[in-house]
Amino acid sequence: MKARAIFACIFVVCAGLLGVAFYMEHVMGLEPCPLCWLQRFGFMGVGLVSLVAALHGPKQLGVRIYGLLLVATAGAGLGTAGAAVVAAEFTGGPGARVRPFGGIYARRFAFV
Repeated sequence: MKARAIFACIFVVCAGLLGVAFYMEHVMGLEPCPLCWLQRFGFMGVGLVSLVAALHGPKQLGVRIYGLLLVATAGAGLGTAGAAVVAAEFTGGPGARVRPFGGIYARRFAFV
């Protein structure tokens, strides 16, 4: 499989995940916490880098550079998700709210 197709698949997956998240928010009425919004920005970053890479169609060096950018943006999203898990772990129960990080509220069962 060519690099362009792989980057396009990554973009489609990110767009699909964000589409589900926005559907759950606006149609189903589920409100995301601020940490969930930060995770969405991570998916947006990965999707944007993948889209640019798919449109660009890089060769060997370009694939490595785009790969590093993807690892950096995905790592930032992973760090945010880890913070959400830690925040959820220290809550009093499902739906309980705490202020773990400078006044940002986190819910026990948050979605992307």
